Amino acid sequence: LVAALLLVAWVWVGLPARSEVRALATKSPERTRIMDERAEEARKKGRKARVAQSWVPLSRVSRHLIHAVLSSEDQNFFGHEGVDWKAIEESIGKNVEKGRFARGGSTITQQLAKNLYFGTRKTLGRKARELVVTRWLEADLSKARILALYLTLIEWGDGVYGCEAAARHW
Repeated sequence: LVAALLLVAWVWVGLPARSEVRALATKSPERTRIMDERAEEARKKGRKARVAQSWVPLSRVSRHLIHAVLSSEDQNFFGHEGVDWKAIEESIGKNVEKGRFARGGSTITQQLAKNLYFGTRKTLGRKARELVVTRWLEADLSKARILALYLTLIEWGDGVYGCEAAARHW
């Protein structure tokens, strides 16, 4: 029991404030953990970090792009509450079969949580925290808002964040 409580406390300590997650319903973040991580990588390589990002409302994003992202990243986005347990089960099976991390099972909401708060390190602690924040995002934001944040924050190339910046850059 003590070990379980210590584990829960350890996961809890690494979480963002719940109010910070709730604020995403109306406020868009200026930076993400991924942006900070990429800036640190660039600094270590002795170069300046590039950050190209443009905010665009979901109503201005091509429906074809939205369908393409949903098809490739999370076909059940509108049918789950943040976690697609079937996709995770299939991912685990594939990873065990290959003997390595060959396939992910993260939903768009989980990817958003990772990008916003946790970075790219593959640890069980990060995944546990990501699951908590995923539940918060799904509870506090609409699916449209989650999708809008995802499409304007995810990395579409070195230092290129969001679909608008990607369209302009590429």
